[in-house]
Amino acid sequence: MNPLFASIATRRSAALVFAVALTGLSGVAVWAHEASASDPALTLESNPAEVADHIARMSEHLYVEVQATAEQKERLDPILKQAGSDLAALHAQLSGGHDQVMALLAQPTVDRAALEDLRAGHMRTADEMSRRVVRLVADVADVLTPEQRRVLLDRIAQHHGGGHGPFGWHHG
Repeated sequence: MNPLFASIATRRSAALVFAVALTGLSGVAVWAHEASASDPALTLESNPAEVADHIARMSEHLYVEVQATAEQKERLDPILKQAGSDLAALHAQLSGGHDQVMALLAQPTVDRAALEDLRAGHMRTADEMSRRVVRLVADVADVLTPEQRRVLLDRIAQHHGGGHGPFGWHHG
């Protein structure tokens, strides 16, 4: 495959992996994927206080849906906050890929090695994101009861069948 198309396909694949993983995992991690839909003012360039506020609001949605206990909330808060921070940082690493490809293509000679390096870097980042999401899922699952996980899975299924925002929740 042409390195240009491989790089573009890799970026799209990484974005898709990120979107699918976050959408299907927990209500809080979704903030990085659907920030503009749920809070138009929140972007990857948002300051840490804005991100923390958004994660807190999304956490409350999750806690209400699964009827989390105070002890579970205390355990989940740092897990969700750290995952949100980690995933946002990884997503930010991918966000410059398009500009980098365009800059490489604007040169008089196409640097195939640089395009391949860019592709390989995106694959490493996508793999790191995937590992981080799996760790998030396992950490959250360790805290929730089997019944709470079923409730969360039901909400995920509803979301994929339609609804408003992540898991059919209304944001406001």
